[in-house]
Amino acid sequence: MLTDWIQAISSALYTLITLFGAIYIVRTFRLQARINEQQRLVNAQQATLNSLSLEKHRREIRPEFIVKSCSADSFYLILENAIALRVVLFETDSVGKDIENTMEIYPVWHPNKNASTLGFPKDRGGNMEMEIFNIYFHDEDGRQYSQTISMESRKAFITFPKLQGLAANTVVKS
Repeated sequence: MLTDWIQAISSALYTLITLFGAIYIVRTFRLQARINEQQRLVNAQQATLNSLSLEKHRREIRPEFIVKSCSADSFYLILENAIALRVVLFETDSVGKDIENTMEIYPVWHPNKNASTLGFPKDRGGNMEMEIFNIYFHDEDGRQYSQTISMESRKAFITFPKLQGLAANTVVKS
């Protein structure tokens, strides 16, 4: 009889211990699921911050052309910040479209070293703003940019570099 009581108490204790163990395991899994969800949110926020940081860095080191006046009929085109690769310069027509036979190609343009003197188109003038040149170029990472040179009252103005996309031969690393 005593052994029956001992076995009964042991079975009850084993059952309680198993029940508490199962409850502990369920609570631990739920806690781990919450931690995993929070970690996923943190990782998503970190990815966003990394992307913003890369964009900021790209904007700080991107090649950028500027214009400076040199005479009443011409201006200097100067590169700042970084090397520009595969630079293509087109004169534009009166509606801002590239004129194919006016293309000039520069394989590499170094910042603050190469300056090109460009003349204002003789057939256009007046006080209206009009596009006169389009510049297409790549940075050292293969990103393609464009800038537009406009004139108004025989003064040259240039837009900020606009990101066009990746070059066809660029390998994107993920």
